[in-house]
Parts: sequence; C-alpha cells; structure tokens
Amino acid sequence: MFRMKGWPVVFTLGSCVAMAGCGQRKVPEGKGKDKAAVPVPAITATAPSESKASNAAAAGVTLYSAKGSALVSEGGKFTVADKGASINPGTRVVSAGGAVLISNGVEVELLADLSGNDPMPVATSGLKVLKPSKPDIDFEFTIEPGRIDLENKKASGSAKVRVISPAGNSHDIELVNPGSRCTIESYGRFMPGTRFDPNATPETAARPIGRGALVVIKGEVNFSDHDSFLRMHEAPGRAMLTIDGSLGHEPVPTYLEKAPAWVFEDPKDPAVIKKQALINDLEAKLADKGDLEAVIDAYASSDDNTKRIVAVYLASAVDDIGRVFLTVALSKNPDVTDEAIVAIRHWLGSGPGRDRKFYEALIKGSPEMVAKTNGLVGKPFSEPQAIALIDLFFGFSDEQKVQPGTYKYLLKMLSNEKAAIRALASWYLNHMVPEGMRFGFNPTGSDEARNAAIKLWETRLTELKKLPVAPVAPKLPAPKKP
Repeated sequence: MFRMKGWPVVFTLGSCVAMAGCGQRKVPEGKGKDKAAVPVPAITATAPSESKASNAAAAGVTLYSAKGSALVSEGGKFTVADKGASINPGTRVVSAGGAVLISNGVEVELLADLSGNDPMPVATSGLKVLKPSKPDIDFEFTIEPGRIDLENKKASGSAKVRVISPAGNSHDIELVNPGSRCTIESYGRFMPGTRFDPNATPETAARPIGRGALVVIKGEVNFSDHDSFLRMHEAPGRAMLTIDGSLGHEPVPTYLEKAPAWVFEDPKDPAVIKKQALINDLEAKLADKGDLEAVIDAYASSDDNTKRIVAVYLASAVDDIGRVFLTVALSKNPDVTDEAIVAIRHWLGSGPGRDRKFYEALIKGSPEMVAKTNGLVGKPFSEPQAIALIDLFFGFSDEQKVQPGTYKYLLKMLSNEKAAIRALASWYLNHMVPEGMRFGFNPTGSDEARNAAIKLWETRLTELKKLPVAPVAPKLPAPKKP
C-alpha cells in the first residue's frame, strides 16, 4: 500500500482532531453524546493559586490504563509502565493506542488510527510530560506524532492544558466545563526537496514543518496561542481549528455541521476489529514479557504482514530506527517497505535535530544489527552515503520530480553500495513510473539480477524521455584541401 503522505506538517499544535475515541471509546457520529467514561474519580476544581501548584505536583500524572498500554522513558531506554505508575516530568510516553493518563482532573488518552481512514498516518501516539509552568495548568506536555484525546473529568470548573510543540511553541487549551472534550493530532515532515547539510548549525539547519487541527467533540473549548484567543464548541458550530506552519497564517476556526466522519471508528468495521485485536495482543505481550525489543523482534519476524508493520511504527516511535531497518530486511513484502519509509520520514520530522541524530547513527553503524542480519543492515555509512540516504527520505519537490536530472540521479542510485539507498531509489522510480515495477528490481538481489533490471529501467526512461538528452557534438567544418 503506497502511503506517501507528503503533507508538510508543523509542530505547532499538530492536528488537533476531535475524535470520538478512535478505538477505545466511541461516540455516534455527529451526536456529541457522552463516550463510555473511564471511571476516574472526579476532582473538585480549585481557584488558581500557589497551593494548587503544590497539589498538582503532589498528585502528578498517573497511568490509569493496564500494564502494556504505555511505554515510558526518562531520557534513556523505553520500558513497559505498570498500571498506577507515576509519570514524572521529563518522561516520554508512547502508546500503540489505549494508554490513559490522569492529571489533576484531566483524562489524557493516546490513540491510534484503527480503520485506516485518518488522512494523517497515526500508527502510534506520544508525548513528553512537563512540569506545569503556571499554577493553574492541570496538565502540560510536549506533543509528539499521533493523536491525543483530552477530557475534563472534574466535578466542577474548567480544566487547563498547555501543549508545547517540539520547536517550543506554546498553545493553551481550556476545557471549559466538566465533560468538555477534544482531541489533538500532530505529525511532522521536512519539506520535499530539502537537502541535509552536515555542517549546518542548530540555528542554520533546515527544520521540519507540520500540520495540525483541533476539533471539539463535546462542550466548549477555548484555544490560545498567546497571539489569538478563540472560543469553540462542538458541532454544529465553530468546532475545528487547523494550523499549517508552512503557511504562517493565524489559526482560523472552521464551522462544522458535524465532526468529520473519519474521526469516528465503527467498532463493527472489520479493519477496526482486526487492528484492535492486534493492539490487545501487543499490550498483552508487553505486559507479560516486559521486554520491548523482544516483542518488536517477534512482530518483525511474524508471518502476519500487519504485525510487521506494527513493528516498524513502534520501533520508530521509541527511536529504535535500527529495528525499522531490521524489520524491512527480514520482510520481502513491499507494504512493509512502504510503511517503513513513511515511519522514518515522520520520525525525522517529529522535531528539530533528528536528521542530525540519524546522520550520526548512520556514520557510527550498529554492530547489533550487523550480527542480526549477517551484515545486510547496520554497517557504517560513509558521509556521502549518509547524506544521500537522508536526502532520499526528505524526498523530491514537484518541480524536481519532472526534471530529467532527478531520474538520472535515481537510476545511478540503483547501483549504490548500500541496499537502503538502492531500495529508496527503486521505491521512488516505481511510484514515479509505476510500469517499471515489472522490471523486478530487488535491492537485495544478486548483482547480475540488479544490473539486468537497471538496463531495463534505463531503456524505458530513455524511451519516455525522462533522462537528460546528451548534447550533440558540434559539426566541425571539413578541412580545406591544400
């Protein structure tokens, strides 16, 4: 399945898409009825004060859902969190869909797209818990790619949430009354055509951009980016807010008669049933084994293609890009390669500096991956090879896709020493000229088979006039007779 979702997306407030519980909890479309509430004890609202700040610090953030639903990291390796665990400030939380956090009367659920109908690739969700920067903030976090459901579960009064983008932009969401609910969704990507510069400083380096939206599912929600203040409420009305950082415009709410159909997931949909069963299985294995890497490896080597795709997205969500490459190496299914490219693209775009981190990892190599794949994956890249791979993940602009030089470059990359570069070059050519898939280029095939496919590609691209035309040598005048 080709999912080259090339939306430039910023990390301001990501896509805040109000959804009716994507998977775990459903709301009839357009009705705005109560979802099946998680029985969280109501918390009486208090007036903003220094005492509330101390109460918030004492209460902290707690994992309400079962063991296996959330992976946590306090700056190191991700581990499986126990139900009831306290989530300290500075902790990253990742979920394949189903983790529920409680913070001062705010219920926070990390969701995933179960039906495959979400226009954004939401396979996992994540956030980084922060210490509230003001006494009246009930929950503060840095958003990572994915979908996060927020609901005011207090007995009375409003609940206030502060969302920080990876770039440091701050957005405040006020859930005005008990039961007010919205969901925020976000992902990021470098603009196609961006080129990686290993000599760039943090100030001069290219930065990813993102797209976001906020849809109110129930009640009233106030939004502020500290330049604008917007009052919103459930449909019908001003229920949706989109933010596109590539345009630089002020956020403007959109009137909706009802929430978009894709934000609701039919529990009877076969795709939803299958994906939910898979998430349940994943969480059970994480709870049982407590070994994230072992579970990812088991999924990566599964005969079930859907499990291999889950392994790709889960590995990228916890920054284990080596295991993404390992999963692709173990699988010959093109769906896994397609999804791995999308996953790494959005991992790179999920915050400033990840392209540099990726570059350094490629240069260093991974002895573990070398051992697991008999040298197919994990060997160090040269600097030019690392730059070429990152540029290929960034992709090509529309203008570049029609330039003969781009086809010439991709044709050359089919012969690169690195299988990952060959695979990406082949992937682009197959999607730019789909008929070329019949040439059967296999990036891990024998030299003889690859060279035969490359000759077929060169012949066909020449016939289609996709390659640069060689300049005609000037005709010299005939020498004069003596």
